[in-house]
Amino acid sequence: MNRQNSRQKNRYQLEYKWGKAQIKGTVTIQKSPSGTEEAHHLRVGAKTIGYYKRSDANPKGETSLSEDPLESIGKGNLLSGVLLSFAMEGLKDEKNQSIEYKDFFKFGSPIRLWKGTGCISLQSALDRIQVELNEVARVREQLGGATPPENSLDALRVHVQREPSVRAAIDEACREWIAGRPWPQMNFDMACFVWDRLYEAGLFGAWLRTHGFHSDRTEPQILEFLLVEHWTNLGYARLKTRLAAS
Repeated sequence: MNRQNSRQKNRYQLEYKWGKAQIKGTVTIQKSPSGTEEAHHLRVGAKTIGYYKRSDANPKGETSLSEDPLESIGKGNLLSGVLLSFAMEGLKDEKNQSIEYKDFFKFGSPIRLWKGTGCISLQSALDRIQVELNEVARVREQLGGATPPENSLDALRVHVQREPSVRAAIDEACREWIAGRPWPQMNFDMACFVWDRLYEAGLFGAWLRTHGFHSDRTEPQILEFLLVEHWTNLGYARLKTRLAAS
């Protein structure tokens, strides 16, 4: 009996309904006979879109996307976020985003916001993000000389490939800005990476606010979550999904 056939298999479904749009994913879980290794395969229809693998040596495990299974997009089981990202790519306007929010927190989501009464800090953070997004867009336009990644498939491909190598520097730049200090001097490429963070943070933060999720964290803590933690756990996956969907 070969190793593949000796593995135990279980399945469960993830489902999201977004207004008129709907997406279902099937996760197949394979465990080694000894129980020391585990692999989850997320499929939409016949297409595999993500993997989560863990072992005794790496108990938290890591998630990757189907087009690059050897490159981790984050630690832990982030398959629900991958499916959410895949669903959102098919939506054309915010009105069609999430009527039902069924399983995102249930199946290993990295998000740790919760419902509560305090929404002032979240709104304040979103206001600050929007102002800065407009300013960075203006700076990027002034620098010019290249096509923004969101307007060119070739530019987006290069942008996605470069992002992991500059992520730590952009993380630190975001933390400096959160603390009230200026961004480091930007060239066009850095302005594009900063714009990504602000755009994704604003989009996701506004979506959370619209659907009633608030946090009792302070404004700086929420900004850190949206600009740094969220980017690592889901934002970059959404960027790569945009490339795969093009």
